Amino acid sequence: MTKQIREYIKEHGRTAARMKFGNSIDDMPIMIDGSKVGVLKRFNHEQYGCWVWQATVEFNQNEYTFIDFQDQQACLDWARRKLDALVNPQFGKMLKQAVAASSLSVEQIATQANCSRYGIHKWMRSESWPPVHTLQRITKALSPMCWSPLFDAWSMQVELEQ
Repeated sequence: MTKQIREYIKEHGRTAARMKFGNSIDDMPIMIDGSKVGVLKRFNHEQYGCWVWQATVEFNQNEYTFIDFQDQQACLDWARRKLDALVNPQFGKMLKQAVAASSLSVEQIATQANCSRYGIHKWMRSESWPPVHTLQRITKALSPMCWSPLFDAWSMQVELEQ
């Protein structure tokens, strides 16, 4: 917020300042390790009909957005996790470790997951990510008795990396 906007708010109020300068008067930079990586703002969302917090992170000329209805800290935590996942993707390593620990071969996993072994190798190299239904089948093949926690962890990681 600039000095001009602060002075205007003191004199006319926040609502008048929003009308004059737009909803961006409350925008705050998201700083990670001393660098600005995005913007945190609070605004009245037209579709939801309420005030929301929104974090926007920029990485490699792409913009990623997260909305939370109650907490700005949740947005800041998401921004840190998102940037970490984009800089240092982990899903491929997680999949490679699980396949190595499994008694199944990549070919057997691919057959059970109804996908190609080449796809699995691409995912292990972090060149792409599996669709949700295939990820669910892979976790069921690797851990038939307790696949749900593994699926939850992997799908959250994939979501952050995409």
